[in-house]
Amino acid sequence: MKIESFSSSVWARPEKIPVTLDLEQLKEAIHLSANYLINRCNQNGKFLYRINLNPNIRPKPKYNLLRHAGTIYALATYDQHYPGKITQNALDRAVGFLKESSIARLSTRKDLLAVWSHPEITGSNKPVQAKLGGTGIGILALLSVEKRRPGTPLFFLKRLSI
Repeated sequence: MKIESFSSSVWARPEKIPVTLDLEQLKEAIHLSANYLINRCNQNGKFLYRINLNPNIRPKPKYNLLRHAGTIYALATYDQHYPGKITQNALDRAVGFLKESSIARLSTRKDLLAVWSHPEITGSNKPVQAKLGGTGIGILALLSVEKRRPGTPLFFLKRLSI
């Protein structure tokens, strides 16, 4: 089975260039991508996603919780199709980091939870903030892990999604 997609490069030519992958190449790309993410999840559950190939250039120490939650979702989807202990261990660490560092109550509604971006984690100079999109992708990340590894109490998920 061949999979055909189209790519275009802004730098080279504007017309669409067909790219053909066979199924084995696609599977290999999926496995390599998942392993890259797994290997970038450190012991405290944060993903290292800001790198520079030049060792003399150090990226600014910023962290994006939307990316964090999106990566959890991607790895959980991978784990549904290709279950593995190393993937599940990375998911456990990443979910633990999300829950412990970023999910907390709203000051105005103690019965509701949100995903908060703390400046000491994000590296931002903005005040602590909770955004609807961040909380939404946080819910999606947690529910995607729950499919394979239940463990988050239902009342916790409900308080996050009201």
